[in-house]
Amino acid sequence: MPPVSTALELKKVDEGTYAIVRKTTLSKEVIVECAAIIAKSFQHLNPEFVGVLVERAQENGFTDEEFIKSVKEVVDTCIYSTPTIANFISRKKPETIINYQKMLDLTDKFGELIWDSYEKVQVNGRTFWREKR
Repeated sequence: MPPVSTALELKKVDEGTYAIVRKTTLSKEVIVECAAIIAKSFQHLNPEFVGVLVERAQENGFTDEEFIKSVKEVVDTCIYSTPTIANFISRKKPETIINYQKMLDLTDKFGELIWDSYEKVQVNGRTFWREKR
């Protein structure tokens, strides 16, 4: 059973379902790269926008790769001349895990084959299940 990590925060989504919250630090190179992309694409943005965006991205557990992808997706799809922090942050999909009781509930609802779609993981010393990738 693979450990997800030992320094994570679990945020309850609903009964038996949790989102994994990781605190991350984006690399300086990625911050500079993304700041340049944002500045070229949205020239009228306040210079402090990127600082707040980086802070929120780190609090939301973005990796370097996820942050770059988010910035590029917003540049490609933003229909307004001024993006919001939420336009970038909402690109990250939370990693969710479920407890044993929730697995049993899913088994009752969908049958035994549901177990084939999930893998057991350890988070902070506790056992959970997540959808196979």
